[in-house]
Amino acid sequence: SLKQGSTWLEILFLLVFSLFAFQITEMSDMKFPFGDFLRFVFCFVLLGLYFFLKMGVYSLVGFVSESTTETNEFLFNMRNHNKILGILLLPVVGFSAWAPGSLPSYAIMTGVVFIVILYLMTLVRGMKILLKKQFSIFYLFLYLCTLEFLPLAAFFKVI
Repeated sequence: SLKQGSTWLEILFLLVFSLFAFQITEMSDMKFPFGDFLRFVFCFVLLGLYFFLKMGVYSLVGFVSESTTETNEFLFNMRNHNKILGILLLPVVGFSAWAPGSLPSYAIMTGVVFIVILYLMTLVRGMKILLKKQFSIFYLFLYLCTLEFLPLAAFFKVI
C-alpha cells in the first residue's frame, strides 16, 4: 500500500506541476496553435518526459560511475521532494485559478518560490550524498554543471 500511495503522489506531482506550468503560460500570454486542454496535455507530456529522461540519465551516470547505491539514494530523495512539491503546489494552483484580480500573480510567485526552495534542497541533499561517499569535488562540480545547470540554462535560453 505504501508503493501505491507513492505512485499516486508522483502522479499528483505531475498533474499539479503541469497545471502550474499551464497557468504560467496562460498568465504570460504565450501563444500556442492549439486550445487550452491540448496546452495542458503538452505541458504534462513535456514535464513527464523531462523528469523521466532526467531520472534515466541519473541512473545511467550512476551505472557508468559504479555508484548505483548513491544514485538510487539521490533519486529517492529527489522523488520525495517532488511529492512534497506536488502537495505544496496544490493550494497554490487552486488559489491562482479562482482568485480575483491580481492575486493570481502572487500565487504564481509563491509557487515559484516553493519550486526554487525544494530544488535547492534537492541539490544540497545531492551534494551531501556525494560528499559523504568520498566523491571528488571535481565530480561534484561536473555533476552540477551537466545534470542540473545545463538543462536549466537550455530552458531559459528557449524562453
